[in-house]
Amino acid sequence: MRATKSSNATSTMMPTPSSEGTTPQHDRVLRVWSSPLIERVVAFIASSRAKPLAFRLALSALFVAAAFVARTTLFPFLANQPSYIPFHAAVILAAVCGGAGGCLFAGLLSIAAVHTFFIAIKEPIALAQLIVFASTAVLLAVMTELLARAQRGLLIAERQSYRDAYSRLFIEQAPVAIAMFDRQMRCIAAHRRALAGETVHCDEQEITLADGKRLIERWEMVPWREPDGSIGGATVISEDISDRVSAERELRESKDNLKRAQAIARVANWRMNFASGQLKGSAQTFELLGQAPDAVLDYDRLLAMVDEADRRRVGETRKSALRGEAYDIEYRYIVNGRTGWMREYSKPEYDASGHLVGAFGVIQDVTDRKLIETNLSTSEERLRLALEAAGMAVWDLDLRTGKDVWNDQSFRMIGFEPGEITAGYATWLGHVHPDDLAAVDDAFKKSLADGSEQQSEYRVIDRNGRRKWVSVRGRTTIDSTGKPVRSFGVITDVTERKQAEERDRILSAEVTHRAKNLLAVVQAVAIQTARNQKPHEFLAAFNERLKSLAVSHDLLVNANWQAVEIGALVRSQLAHFKDLFSKRIQFRGPSIGLTAEAAQAIGLALHELVTNASKYGSLSTPAGNVTVEWSVDRSQTPPLFKMFWKESGGPPVTEPDQRGFGHSVLVNMAAYALGADVALKYPSDGVSWTLEAPAGLIIHAAATGAAA
Repeated sequence: MRATKSSNATSTMMPTPSSEGTTPQHDRVLRVWSSPLIERVVAFIASSRAKPLAFRLALSALFVAAAFVARTTLFPFLANQPSYIPFHAAVILAAVCGGAGGCLFAGLLSIAAVHTFFIAIKEPIALAQLIVFASTAVLLAVMTELLARAQRGLLIAERQSYRDAYSRLFIEQAPVAIAMFDRQMRCIAAHRRALAGETVHCDEQEITLADGKRLIERWEMVPWREPDGSIGGATVISEDISDRVSAERELRESKDNLKRAQAIARVANWRMNFASGQLKGSAQTFELLGQAPDAVLDYDRLLAMVDEADRRRVGETRKSALRGEAYDIEYRYIVNGRTGWMREYSKPEYDASGHLVGAFGVIQDVTDRKLIETNLSTSEERLRLALEAAGMAVWDLDLRTGKDVWNDQSFRMIGFEPGEITAGYATWLGHVHPDDLAAVDDAFKKSLADGSEQQSEYRVIDRNGRRKWVSVRGRTTIDSTGKPVRSFGVITDVTERKQAEERDRILSAEVTHRAKNLLAVVQAVAIQTARNQKPHEFLAAFNERLKSLAVSHDLLVNANWQAVEIGALVRSQLAHFKDLFSKRIQFRGPSIGLTAEAAQAIGLALHELVTNASKYGSLSTPAGNVTVEWSVDRSQTPPLFKMFWKESGGPPVTEPDQRGFGHSVLVNMAAYALGADVALKYPSDGVSWTLEAPAGLIIHAAATGAAA
């Protein structure tokens, strides 16, 4: 059975023996045999039974022999009498000293002695005496056995009472669990060894209780002995060590996990004692450093492992630990000819009095991470160069935090340097062309609402007022609940493509338009020439005007529309009316070198204006005039280029009902290509055309020239 230490045990005094544990039968015997003499006799009888049987039988035979001698010497007158005197005394003594067995054995010997040496059993009186003696001996043996058993029960009860009292006291005061097993428990090998006299130990055994709870015990089984020295059973002293074993196992597991984690992460720890200058570390420390486990390490030896390029920096950093400063540093190190990267952390250690005694640190091999970082940095640089080469901007908007990340090209696309303004959707939206603003915002909100991909092209205006076309492709990601969490995409500057497309479209239409207009121009030139020339002079004048028209075209082609001087451009476009310069055609303005886009757009506009003037406007009559002016208004920010065409003296003007290709060239193309504000008006005294655009988009940076 199990017993645990009692929580209310308050005394270590020995208990007084009592009859506790005795049976009712024992109590009755005690009341009958309560005299001291009888108690002693009964106790002597009970103790005699503990002697060996052969000894008791021999003692009984000795008593019978003494009775035989006494009957022969002391009672000679009974020689021929069937009397058992003094053999009754021998049987009684045999019963007292030898128990029931001795009593019966003495009775048999007495009968044999009497009827062999004194009187034959054939006599009736002898037979009667025999029966009486035998009955007396049997009755005496039975009474002796009953008395012995009663006394033995009393002794056992008394002994058990003492034993229980001592056991209860011992169990109550014992700090461990105790159990005893008797000889009936022979099913376990440990019990058998203990019952054979061996002390059995078990340092750790797991036990499942009836309620399913599992315990871990440490126990010792020691044999216990009866008063006669024989082994009576085994005593088990056990201790519940579940908590301690569990804690030890958790500690071992924690240490094992720490070792495995350090091995996987290639992390190790060390401790430096400033007094001795020695460094102590885990096995992983020496493995990372490529040193034997019994190697003696110090700062100088560790510093020698650092790559020469980082050695001075690491040395200065480690010296800070001697001043009680913490540090965190990464450096290259060389172990067994291999160069790797190490990250080292350190914090100072102080004793109980607050004095600096050493430093504790952690080192980690971060070679793989540094390699990944290097590869990632290289990849990012390649991506950055590719995006810049393609003129692509990138945005990444976290819809949960509102943080928007732009690449450098995103800033430059609207005329700013990286970081000069705050990246964000609102900032970008502020640079979208007003005509496209609503459509752009709707497309973005639609993408957020349904997580769809957005793809569009629209105009933006940079900080200098320059208009650009951009192509946007992005998408929105949503979480498991359907809520949008991220918007990202790329923006490509497609201004050149859009301008090229528009230019190609206009030029294609212009070829057709000019082909149709060519005959009209030639016809108008011929009419204007014929009006003021005599027939014999007409051919020469007409021929000169045709050559001028060709020269104008050659000027634009030969200049490849690059840095074309604006005065030369105006003269070339009006060259077929060269004879009217300074008379009916006036033009004035500073010398300005035009960009390719500006030269092309303004050249086409001038051609269209002079063609219309020669067909329908002021140049279609002898009294009409044309004025062409241009200037740069530097009072504006940014500076503005302005150009003005004005007709007068021609036929009355009315605004046409329909707008054809000429209107598109004069208004739409210039506005689109140059980011200009263009106005074409039809007052009754003559057509007027004005153009205002940022000077930076009109004037070629390297162009200079004489004043017109």
